[in-house]
Amino acid sequence: MAVANRKIKFSGKTFVTPTSGGGGGGSSLTVEEQDGIPSVSPVNTIRVSNGTLTDEGGGVVSIITGGGGTVPAAAYGEVVDGGGTTFVLATSYAGFNTGAVGEISNMTFTAGAGTDPDLLSPDETGTYQLVASFSVSSQNANRTITAAVSVNGTVDTNTEVQRSFSSTNSSGSFSITQLLSLTAGDEVGIEVKTDTAPTTLDIDNISFNLTSITNGSAGSAGTPAAPNESVQFNNSGSFGGSSDFTYDITNLRVGIGNSTPARKLHVEDVTTQLRLAYDATGYVEMYADAGGDLQVIPEGGAVYQNASAVNSYTRHGSYVLTSATTTAATTAMTLSPGGGAMTLTTNTNWFFDGIFVGKQDASSNSLTIKLEGVVQRQGGAASILGAVFKFVVHDDSGDVWDVNATVSGNNLVINVSGQAGTTIDWTGHLRTTEVQD
Repeated sequence: MAVANRKIKFSGKTFVTPTSGGGGGGSSLTVEEQDGIPSVSPVNTIRVSNGTLTDEGGGVVSIITGGGGTVPAAAYGEVVDGGGTTFVLATSYAGFNTGAVGEISNMTFTAGAGTDPDLLSPDETGTYQLVASFSVSSQNANRTITAAVSVNGTVDTNTEVQRSFSSTNSSGSFSITQLLSLTAGDEVGIEVKTDTAPTTLDIDNISFNLTSITNGSAGSAGTPAAPNESVQFNNSGSFGGSSDFTYDITNLRVGIGNSTPARKLHVEDVTTQLRLAYDATGYVEMYADAGGDLQVIPEGGAVYQNASAVNSYTRHGSYVLTSATTTAATTAMTLSPGGGAMTLTTNTNWFFDGIFVGKQDASSNSLTIKLEGVVQRQGGAASILGAVFKFVVHDDSGDVWDVNATVSGNNLVINVSGQAGTTIDWTGHLRTTEVQD
């Protein structure tokens, strides 16, 4: 069982000291704070879940728990005062000074005991967790005391904690926990102030320490990876960075494929830059081509523009159709990409118009036709209403090639027919104005 003494906070590094007696083959362990308080004895087993033990030789065994990086040696430091310290506070911040009682332990620090104020200064760059606590036994009445963390003499107001005291004999405690990214040599301290000066504060316990979370090697979990302004990501358990994924902190812009984004979001690639997907097979791709033109390529083949709300039944449709023929047989054009059909829902009327081009391979022969018509579907199959108007703009085939609009089941179908022994590529763009009730 752990036995606490003088309300000292258990902090810093623990030591394992072999002793005689106890279980485990005539040997036991004593686990104690360096100052001896608190102690845990006897111990013959230490269990570490989800981690690894490494025998480093010389009787040293390191413990690495799952989910974290390797903690560098000598990565802890603390300042502890057992009590009896009196501070006269002003309305501006002043750092703690524990005097001769203060101590730095368990690592080499360049500042600490004997300084004014007490400062912890790590000798390795990295990420540290600071934990501070102190308790007040008495103070002047009707005072508000504020404490905060300082780094290199600058108080971090985001770490401020306050406590108000209503009587001279009232007591209370403070606690601060903060993650800090520190460079070797940075000086970290705890500073306090009062709302009304002078205020005499009697402290019966002070403890603040730094614990290294990771070291600061480039690309590790402690220090952001290069290059500057790169968005950080998990790269096999360490921080990763790339010039292809950046954040311009000055102009508040994100660049993907571009390290100098020109707009709030700048996506750059020589291929398709953006995909919006319903699932793995239903998606729309959008990109700027080499000429700076916008390309919208729906995998399903249709582009819809609602006339009002997203769920409106009045909308405009746009379809790209393709086909190829090598005979005179009638062939249905299909949506491109995707190869689907133009399907009408129940109780729908479409007005459609389309422009279609057929061109013979390795030849200047072509056919250009425009179609207009109306297609309807009520409860049954689709049907053409009235006539389909056909306007032939140009025809090199002498009326041999053709394009027509018809229906099949619930679909509007555009059929093309070519010529035997002739390879013809067909493409078309059909627009619809649609109403559903």
